[in-house]
Amino acid sequence: MHFKAKIQLFLILLILIFSSWQNLTAQRLDKRLKKKQQQNFRSPLKSAFDKNKPTDKSESDFRPQPEFLQQPLEAAIDPESYIVGPGDVFQIVISSSEEIVFRVQVISDGKLVIPTVAVLDVDGKTLSDVQTMVKEAAADKYLNSEITANLAILRQFRVHVTGQIMKPGSYEALAVDRVSNLIEAADGITNWGSESAIEVRHLDGTVDIADLYRYSKLGDLDANLTLKGGDVIYVPHINLSRATVRVEGPVNDPGIYQLSENETVQSFLLRVDAYNRRADLTNAYIQRLTASNGGSETIPIYPYLKNQGNSHSELYLQDGDVIMVPQRNEEVYVIGAVRSPGPYAYYPNLTALDYMGFAGSTERAAKPSKVQLIRSNSEKTLKAKGLIIKPGDTVYVPQKYTFGLRDVTTLIVTVTNVLLTMKALNFL
Repeated sequence: MHFKAKIQLFLILLILIFSSWQNLTAQRLDKRLKKKQQQNFRSPLKSAFDKNKPTDKSESDFRPQPEFLQQPLEAAIDPESYIVGPGDVFQIVISSSEEIVFRVQVISDGKLVIPTVAVLDVDGKTLSDVQTMVKEAAADKYLNSEITANLAILRQFRVHVTGQIMKPGSYEALAVDRVSNLIEAADGITNWGSESAIEVRHLDGTVDIADLYRYSKLGDLDANLTLKGGDVIYVPHINLSRATVRVEGPVNDPGIYQLSENETVQSFLLRVDAYNRRADLTNAYIQRLTASNGGSETIPIYPYLKNQGNSHSELYLQDGDVIMVPQRNEEVYVIGAVRSPGPYAYYPNLTALDYMGFAGSTERAAKPSKVQLIRSNSEKTLKAKGLIIKPGDTVYVPQKYTFGLRDVTTLIVTVTNVLLTMKALNFL
């Protein structure tokens, strides 16, 4: 064969080999890019400013201090139930030919000293009884007068918050404050505290029980007791000898909880604030020990929340149950041949092309029909065309493979120079 024909044949073979090698290399690089981006954006994302964001303060930190006629009250004070004590301020008005006004305070020994009238022992008496006592005493001194005795300013006193509490100590309280107000002031209950068996110990030796679960979840005010001066609020430790349940995931306070009698999974999830947008209850489950073989079984929770679990409307928790609540993924990841790969906020009813538009496609991007979708709950790759994106999905935009005329020309010139050099050196 003529030397020129040999060179032409050799060049054609070399171009084919090089083209195949380039395509293979590009595919490998594209796969590596896809895998790397997928790993990066599948990992949990945390914003840098999270470390420096201000700590939330409880409402009690901003509670206004008691002032005359500006004290926060739930309702008008009931004279038959309000107990008077040291620190309460009364306004006494005596009206006859002229009006006399006294502003007097119950002193530390429980006495109410009314000038020109009397010294009354009012500690521990109801407001109604004190009003009657004042009217009777003043009537003996001021005949044919109209006498009123009104509570002007509520007293403040000390209450001790102890036990499984974040900041145990002594706190100021109003005579209308409840147990929950003081618990908030002390930064709440620890993970090991029992919120349903809180003891309120009074100075007379009696003990009442407050149940903040019934108060916060069921609105039972009677379970959230009002306080008296010198009360000790004691939050007991969870009784580990009784039935307990552990919960993990984006709930109010993950950890171990005392299990109430005949408590259902619905009521328990309500108690730990699991009904929030961060919690993925559709994939939550219970890990339960089985007595038969010492193993465990997994019970999906969502069917019972929908009242569809094995034809049962309720799922009752058992001692030792572990409730796992995964975190909801509210992002969609876009990777591949786009200008800004990364996570994007999830919006309902959008397609892969919408998210491809968010990320900005490049000139190297393949046709829209080649875009692929990786579901969040599987590693299987699907054709994205026509599919609705779900939270946690990954949209992959592949790179197109091209070999232009300029690349062919450059390769031919390079190979020709090499062959001519080899011929000149008698290698051919």
